[in-house]
Amino acid sequence: ESETISQVTIEKPKVAQISTERKVLLIILAFVSLSISGSTFYYFVIAMPRNNNERLKIEKQKFDNEIQEKKTQELLNSQNENILRDCLDEADRKYWEYIKLNGHPVPGKFGVYTAPKDLWDHAEQVKQNAINICLKRYGK
Repeated sequence: ESETISQVTIEKPKVAQISTERKVLLIILAFVSLSISGSTFYYFVIAMPRNNNERLKIEKQKFDNEIQEKKTQELLNSQNENILRDCLDEADRKYWEYIKLNGHPVPGKFGVYTAPKDLWDHAEQVKQNAINICLKRYGK
C-alpha cells in the first residue's frame, strides 16, 4: 500500500494592503480629530471657566465700586445736610440776635420783642440772604 500524500496548498487570504497614501490620509484624519477634541477639551475645561472667572471678577469689582460710590455719596450728602442745617440755624440765630439787640422785650412775655417794622423787615431780609447763601453752597 502506498500512501500518496497529495500536497494541498492552503493560501492565506490576502490582507488588503493599505497604500501609503491611505496611511497618510488616516494619520492626518486622526491628527485632525485629536486636534478638534483637544481644542474642545481645552475650551470647555480650561479657557471658558477661566474667562467666566475673569468676567465674574470684573462684575464683582464694578459692583463693589458702585457700592463704595454710593456710600461715599451718602456720606457727602449727610455731611452737606449737617452743614446746611448748621448754616440755616446760624442764619436764624443771627436774625434773633439782631432783633434782641435792636428791639425791646415785651414785659412778662419771654422771647417776645417789639420793634419798628423796618427793623423787622431788615432782619428778615438779612436772614433770607443768609438762607439763600446756605442753599447755594450746601443745598441740593
